[in-house]
Amino acid sequence: WLRDSIGNVLSTERRVSNKVDQLLLAVPTLLVVLFLAVLQPRVIGQYTNIGSFRLEHKTFGLWVRDEIAPGSVLMSRYPAIAFYAEAEWEPTPNAEYGELLAYARAQSVDYFVLDEEETQELRPQLAFLFEDNQVPPELNTLYIMDSARGRLALFQLEKEG
Repeated sequence: WLRDSIGNVLSTERRVSNKVDQLLLAVPTLLVVLFLAVLQPRVIGQYTNIGSFRLEHKTFGLWVRDEIAPGSVLMSRYPAIAFYAEAEWEPTPNAEYGELLAYARAQSVDYFVLDEEETQELRPQLAFLFEDNQVPPELNTLYIMDSARGRLALFQLEKEG
């Protein structure tokens, strides 16, 4: 296909009379190739760096593993935390706190992990959980880990009733 295309461009029917005309024919192709080469790292980064894993998540999950009972249900946005904690993962819904609590109870969630970074844009409605004396009574703060990109918190859900 490529050979035929190049042959058509350079064929005797469309013979180019001088080097300048040949260069003008090649420039659009070269610009497209250059554009794609420059754009490639950005596209690859956009599709492979989804931000769903940080080394801190692994560290936090390994710490959690030693602190919770096997088979516990852990709700978090990031599945890596539950994976390393050897817990069942329940994804955190993007909802107001009351709805989140109702969902967690309906799914028999034992623990809830919140990454402060996610409260900056994705879930600002949960940012209050990192403020002093703002944690509701149905959540028991077990551990808060500082990291370069914000704190990670482990809460235990108090059983209803």
